[in-house]
Amino acid sequence: MYEATFELEAITPLFMRGADQNKAEFRSASVKGVMRWWFRALAGGYFGNDIDALRKAEELVFGSAGKGGARRSSVDVIVDSEEFASQDYPLPMVWNKKLYTRIKASAIPPGTTFTVVLRSPNYQYLAIASYSLIAMSYFGGLGFRSNRGAGSVRIIDGPDEIMKQLPRSYEQFKMFPNWLIEKFGEHLCSIKNDDVSLVKTNNCFSYSVLSQNCSSVWLWEPTESLEDIYYSADENNLLDKFENKFKGWGGCPFGYKNYVFGLPKSSKKSRRASPMKVGVVVLDGKYWVRISVFKTSKFTQDSSVRVDWNCLYKFLRDIGATRVWPRRDSDA
Repeated sequence: MYEATFELEAITPLFMRGADQNKAEFRSASVKGVMRWWFRALAGGYFGNDIDALRKAEELVFGSAGKGGARRSSVDVIVDSEEFASQDYPLPMVWNKKLYTRIKASAIPPGTTFTVVLRSPNYQYLAIASYSLIAMSYFGGLGFRSNRGAGSVRIIDGPDEIMKQLPRSYEQFKMFPNWLIEKFGEHLCSIKNDDVSLVKTNNCFSYSVLSQNCSSVWLWEPTESLEDIYYSADENNLLDKFENKFKGWGGCPFGYKNYVFGLPKSSKKSRRASPMKVGVVVLDGKYWVRISVFKTSKFTQDSSVRVDWNCLYKFLRDIGATRVWPRRDSDA
């Protein structure tokens, strides 16, 4: 049995629930579910729109409960957290419109640490799961509203061979996605032998993929204080500032309500999650707002809607965000 132990620390409040919906809880099922999402994002550059092959590879590692018969997961995810007292924090971009106050919910506080142990009888599966967890920590988040700044976590300890490769500086971060995609691919190809080959195309796919053609990573406005990051009642913190710029931006038709930013549940169209994941990373001892953007070929089922991806990139440039990966002359 192979094993990898990671120590994580919450940077922003983590909204995660168990059976008791009124109590914050750090859950292995939730962590594993997010790891599966990042597995697909990392594997997409090797499978493209061959969804059947992608699904079979995911089932090899994480198992399935589909109609074709259940397959046990090849990777166990065991979690533990230090004792914490749940606190109420503002939900990102969720307001009581009548009172004009932020709606709050119980969350795991920033600074709380967690242990995530991955175990597998197969070293390749363990490595693939580990890289999926790493991708989540640098380019995404955990729990409810993690696309809008909640649930950002950082890896503070782990296997030595991995820790020495994780970016600690701004300059290291710029090349980190390339390293992560390459290392993930090495292990993925080893379990699929000759059945897997890198997709040589400039096209994006129908789901989110971490690749130079279909995604980008941006950094914005660092701060040296953890207390200056998260949404607050007086709206003076970094994510407050981001929200104000986002909702006040009118650089394209319909501003932040443009289709390219996603479609909410209240929309008359099919709901669509935002392709823009907003979170926080720590580089050079500073906390940076990180925006991960995932461009897909099918954004809405309404064929009459033209989705202008340049609108999203224009917003990020207008607020002064820097595209750190991949480096190109154009964002289109």
